[in-house]
Amino acid sequence: MKANSKYNIDLEERAPVVNQAAANRLERERERERERERERERERERERDRERERYREIERERERERERGGWIDIYKDR
Repeated sequence: MKANSKYNIDLEERAPVVNQAAANRLERERERERERERERERERERERDRERERYREIERERERERERGGWIDIYKDR
């Protein structure tokens, strides 16, 4: 029984360390997930910016055509 008692004591002494290590791993994983989410949001924002720029270019092309007195079907490629 003495060996068993020693084993139990060792586990009790190690428990806070093991729990802290697990907590640290969990926190690192959460931080990685937050960083991935931030990167996804940045990519969505870049895509929105690209889309806005495409529409601006379409509007500029329309304006140039109006100034020349003609009209172009800007949607023909879609």
